[in-house]
Amino acid sequence: IVVSCQTQRSQFQNRDYAYEMLKAKLFQIALQQHKDKIDAIKGVQQPQLVAYVDTPFDGEAARGVTNRLVAVNDRLYAVAGTVRAVDAATGRTVWEGAAEIPANGTKVLCENIPLSGQGMLRIDYAFEGVVRVNRCLYGPPPYDAAAYRAWRTK
Repeated sequence: IVVSCQTQRSQFQNRDYAYEMLKAKLFQIALQQHKDKIDAIKGVQQPQLVAYVDTPFDGEAARGVTNRLVAVNDRLYAVAGTVRAVDAATGRTVWEGAAEIPANGTKVLCENIPLSGQGMLRIDYAFEGVVRVNRCLYGPPPYDAAAYRAWRTK
């Protein structure tokens, strides 16, 4: 870093002014490095928005609740968008619609999704202009590896 100053009449005044300029430049550099570190940390874990199929626990199953489509919003503000769930094994759309998920919240989009046997749901969701895809396996394990690979390509 080089600073020079020839605005004052005295060499000593120029030197003092150059030191002030140097301190200001060093402070700007340190501040920028600090901001870069914070941005890097923020980039590690971005707020997430996820849609998935949830299999209810025993008490809910006893009440007749079966597979449900759930959206989770880990952001500090509510978001709205669209969600579409397609059974990859059959190509059938099991749910499609608009969704608004509260800040740091979850929302059940659909209950009692008719799923039988084994398969995979492809869940496409678009929020804030960004389209994402999740895939959720359903049915009792173990899953056939060849069928799994076929479902992933759909």
